[in-house]
Amino acid sequence: MDIIAQFRPLFDSLFRVQRLLLCSFVGGGVLLQPLQLYGNARVVHHCKSLWLPRMSEKEFFESKRIKAYLWRLFFPFRYRIVVSAPRRHCQSRLTTLSAARAHPTTPVTQQELEHFFSNTLLKSLENHKKDVTHRYGYDDVHVLLVDNIAISAAIDSKRFHNNPDALIGSRGSVIRVSVVQTLCSRTFFGSLMRIIPRRSTIGYIVEEGFNLAMFMYLKASAARQNSQARFILAVVGDRDTTIMQATPESVAFLDSFRFGWKSICDVLHHHLGIDNATCIPLCQTLAAGSLSPSVTKGLWTILNKELSRLVNGMEVFRKETKIPTIFVDGGLFDFLLAAHPVLGAMEVSARKNKGFEISHAHLISRLEADVYMELLRLPSSMVNRTAAKLIRWLIPNTLWAHSS
Repeated sequence: MDIIAQFRPLFDSLFRVQRLLLCSFVGGGVLLQPLQLYGNARVVHHCKSLWLPRMSEKEFFESKRIKAYLWRLFFPFRYRIVVSAPRRHCQSRLTTLSAARAHPTTPVTQQELEHFFSNTLLKSLENHKKDVTHRYGYDDVHVLLVDNIAISAAIDSKRFHNNPDALIGSRGSVIRVSVVQTLCSRTFFGSLMRIIPRRSTIGYIVEEGFNLAMFMYLKASAARQNSQARFILAVVGDRDTTIMQATPESVAFLDSFRFGWKSICDVLHHHLGIDNATCIPLCQTLAAGSLSPSVTKGLWTILNKELSRLVNGMEVFRKETKIPTIFVDGGLFDFLLAAHPVLGAMEVSARKNKGFEISHAHLISRLEADVYMELLRLPSSMVNRTAAKLIRWLIPNTLWAHSS
């Protein structure tokens, strides 16, 4: 028996494996990153990724190569797929539902929680759906609810971070539950379901950039730093920069403006005649300080004029929202932004958040945020089952098993 006890941790690490594929439509292409999560310690093993630059969504969904890749992946084991979808197809939002209790001195029961969700959850979802249909011009029947999960709960000043079930049995005057909801176009969801193999399942679908904003928000909330949970995150894409707004009560897309990493490539092509393939290595050399002083000064002169558009764009939203804290995720050019005298202090990859260091490598910050958000979803939650049953009829059957 002692020998078996000694080897039990090894068996746990070998056979208790969560297999996961992160599929991200980012940077003008598609990134497929397989991961394996081992045991209770949640050790993450990064398998070989597949980066498909300049691949459109249509090409991805119609590609026989992609279908074969998804079929071979982790064969013959089952795996979950987490999809970071383009904003034109998907919108995620964290909303804090709240309601005053009629009897503050009595403990919260499951029946009271069901009543709480029936009064708040459907109303919140309806407002979210109206916003999506108005913003993107979708018809109501073409929008699907693909994610609904309670992240945290609170009653008065007592918070239950990452453990909403602790709400049951608590006493207090006001219940608050923070819920993440994602709405997705029926067309995008249908295309996704047609290409994945039967032994895989869609874990959840999320709006691009949202998980990174949530990662930063939850780290600040866990540390009870409400001031740090109030910020603007600028996510630089290929042609546009997305603005995500976080407050203690919500995290959601705010707006976007015209600036992306292709803007940097365009300005270098205009002045130096170089293509995109040369642009990134040149900027990496510049950020590393490996060029002569005269060349360095000349390149920064060219780039600063273009990067000022990013700085000015974020400044507009800072004044509009009156939120002083701004972060930026530079995506392909995070290393360049980290070396910039103004943007360097805002670049996510250059920061350490409560001991969690985010790497400078391309897309690592977003990748780690995706892993962090996935780990929140693995434990079963009675609060989530209660909320999901109320909106069962809105969730596609293929996702219901992961919502309940």
